[in-house]
Formats: sequence, structure tokens, C-alpha cells
Amino acid sequence: MVHKKKLIILFFIALLFLAIIFISIGIYFNRLSNPKNIMNQAIDMLSLRLQNDLIDSVSHNLGDSVTTESTIQFQLDSEKYRKEKDQNPESLKKYHLLKNLSQLKSSFTLMQDQKNKKAFLSIHQMIGSEELLHAKYVIDNSTKYYFVNNVLKNYVNDGNCSYFETLSSENTSFDNIQYLYSFIEDSLKNQLKEEYFKVYYVDENIQGKKRSVREISLRITDKVIRIVLNGVLSDLKHDDMAMKILTGIDENFSKKKISNKTFFLDSDESYTVHIYTSPILCKPLKYELVYLKGDETKSITYEGNEVQGDFYYIENDQVQKRIVVHFQKNHIEFLIYDSKDEKIGSFEYNRNDNGITIDFDYDDSKEKYNIVYSSKFENVKSHSYDNHKKLSIKIVQNKIGILDGIVMIDTKAKKDVKISEDVSNAVLASTLSEEQKKQFQNISSRVLERLEK
Repeated sequence: MVHKKKLIILFFIALLFLAIIFISIGIYFNRLSNPKNIMNQAIDMLSLRLQNDLIDSVSHNLGDSVTTESTIQFQLDSEKYRKEKDQNPESLKKYHLLKNLSQLKSSFTLMQDQKNKKAFLSIHQMIGSEELLHAKYVIDNSTKYYFVNNVLKNYVNDGNCSYFETLSSENTSFDNIQYLYSFIEDSLKNQLKEEYFKVYYVDENIQGKKRSVREISLRITDKVIRIVLNGVLSDLKHDDMAMKILTGIDENFSKKKISNKTFFLDSDESYTVHIYTSPILCKPLKYELVYLKGDETKSITYEGNEVQGDFYYIENDQVQKRIVVHFQKNHIEFLIYDSKDEKIGSFEYNRNDNGITIDFDYDDSKEKYNIVYSSKFENVKSHSYDNHKKLSIKIVQNKIGILDGIVMIDTKAKKDVKISEDVSNAVLASTLSEEQKKQFQNISSRVLERLEK
């Protein structure tokens, strides 16, 4: 009798154990197959790639007490605008813009003293002996000030500034950027509601073969964008840390909202994200982004994994471009082919401890692009470094040069900081005349007008 009772107890324990196993498997597969989770995994994968590969090395970060001095130089020309300048007023403006930029000498100084809660920014631009712009910005004693030469002789007191409230030796500006990045990413994923997703079982062509797959779709319209952005904005406003960081940058952030007059897409315009997965284990096999506007259809698809694969650019069901991609740590390579499968371009990205290089070449007989970018760190020490950025551009369309030139940015950074700007004679922003306010507001348009003459 006792033996029989033991068997019954063991039987029920076994049943309970199996039930727990099957429930756990069910929960696992339910989570695995959940459309929102699969979309979130895709967002995480893309985010990780962006964070790891597309920013300069943080090992050169000198902290929040630092002085950086930069100069920018342009050497730009355009065959098209030189030829058209006497016949076309807009081409004449662009010709003058490129010519003036090439003569422009720009210097920037940025100083930040976290210990004493001070910051200073200066921008000085000259065309020959003519001063185009001389502007300064100061944060001192939790107050912000600005100055623009030839508008007012004094600094203007622009009110309270809480920028330094979130900075300390334990929490740097880089930490704040990382916090906002992660917070916005998580908020975005949370705002994608379950009802936005549709699931279908279809036969799809993947890597040249028809396969029965699970299709997860997310259609993005103007309404969806508006709802999601409002949700992210609300999340930011209800997070204490995010609000401290953002109001330190913009004191009016709490008043920010998405205007009903702002439209992101037309009524007949939409983007749809499709993720095709294996039916059971839900392993992603293909990603697709489809753009629709009226009768026009364009799409980009990706078939492959995190290491290598193929992008396809399709217009109205016709493959226009195929891009073979290879992803490695600190290295990305694209090989671009046309609809006839002839190579017409390449893109290569490399990164190491001393900086990054990007090389893009494209030539399809109608358009030709050659773009090379480099960012190199030199003389790197624990308390200082030099950085040299160079962008070379050559764009040709229908055998006519549209833009040809170089942009160079040289920066020297060091930990030494000494901010000695005198703001004692600053005037309150509220005391400015309407004419003075208008002059400050029109600085950027005035500078552009001068560059186009």
C-alpha cells in the first residue's frame, strides 16, 4: 500500500515537472515568436552596430574639464556653377558661396570647467580682413550669457542654466549622452504597440529559393510616427534624469511638443518594415523596408546575418542595385553592383585606436562620386591630443563637375582650463529693443547672405 502511494506521488511529481517544462517552453516560444520582441531584437542589433562602429574612440575622452581649439578650412570648386554663374542667379549664389568658403578662416574655442561649473564657446570667422562673425557663449554661476560683435558691445544675460547640475566626477557628459541614447532606444521600443504588428505565413524568395516563412510587418504612417514621437517625448519628460540633462541644454524642453501642423508623411505615403523568420524557431532570414507613395514603390531588403549578406535596392519590382556587405570588428565593406550585376562602386570603413577612415567610390556612367573621410589622433597623451579630420569630395554628373574640394578640421585638446571672460557688464535679455532682438535672431541668415555675395 505504501509502495503504491509512493508511485502515485512520484507520478504526480513527474506530471508537475513535465507541466513546468512544457509551460516554460511555451513561454519561451511565445516570447521568441512575439512580433514586437523580434522587432526589438532588430533595433538592438542595429543600435549595437551604430554604437560600436560609427563613433570616434572614447579612449581619447579627456573628461569634462577640457579646452579644445579648432580651425576649419575649405578648398571648394564647381565646374557647373563657374560655367552657369553669368546666366543663372542661383548658380551665381552657389559660386560665390564656394569661393567665399574657400577664403574663410574659421576658429572655434570650447572650454569647459566642470569643477568651477563654467563653460566658454567662441566662434571667429574672417574672409580676408573682413570679420564675418565673432560670437561668444558663456555659462557662469548657473547663468548663460551670449555676445555677438557688431550687434552689442556687452554680453547679454539670458537667464538660468542648469547644464552643470548633472555633471560630476562620477557622471560625465559622455555618461549623459549614453543615458539619453539608451533611454530613447528603450522608449522607442516600448512605444511600438502590439497592435501595430501583423503576422502572416507566406512563401518568400530568400537567397534564390522559395521558402515557407513567417512574416512580421510594421506599417509606419504619419499617424504612427506622431503617436510614437509623442510617447517618447512624454517618457523623457517623466524621467527625472533625462529631464535634468535636457533642461540643462534647453531650459524650455518641458514645453516641447509635436505640433499638429507638422507632417512627417503625406496621406498616401508610408514605410513598412517586414521581417521574415523561420516558422518555428523564428530565426530572422530576411529584412525588408518598403516605401509607398501613390503608385510608386521602392524597397531595400537584406538577406544574411551579422557577418555578411546582400542588400537589394528595388524600384517597382525591378532590382536596381545589389550590395554585397561584410561586417567585421572595426571594419565594414560594401561592394555595389548594378542591375546587370556589374560592379559600379564600393564603400569601406576602418577603425582603430588612432581614428577612422571611410572611402566611398561610385560610378554608373551618369553619376560619379569619390568621397574620402579620415579622422586621425596624434600626439596622444593622458592630458592632451591632436586630431586631424579631412573630407575630400568629388561629384560629377553627366560628365560635369558639381563639387570638388577638401574640408579640413584641426583640433588641439588639453585638460588645462582657464575661463576669464568678464560678464559683469552684461545686460538682461528682457531689456533688449525689438531691433536688437531681430539682429540676434537674424545672425545665421545674415552670414549666409554675405557668403552668397
